[in-house]
Amino acid sequence: MHKYRDGIIHRERRERALQQVFILTPTKDEQAELMRYFDEDFYKKYRMGAVQLVPGEYLDGLKEKVRECIELLNNK
Repeated sequence: MHKYRDGIIHRERRERALQQVFILTPTKDEQAELMRYFDEDFYKKYRMGAVQLVPGEYLDGLKEKVRECIELLNNK
């Protein structure tokens, strides 16, 4: 994930184009609780992480992460 976050460069400004990066994964709740990529502290420290997206289940985690990203953009 960090290679994408750090490796995508804005052509004109020659600076990093991404501030955060997240993968979408169908990981179950029991598994996600044991993985650091789902932890809020991990997100804050590394600006990357994972968001659950399980087919047929609610999209609450994804919706919340999209809201957070939009708020971050609006505050700039």
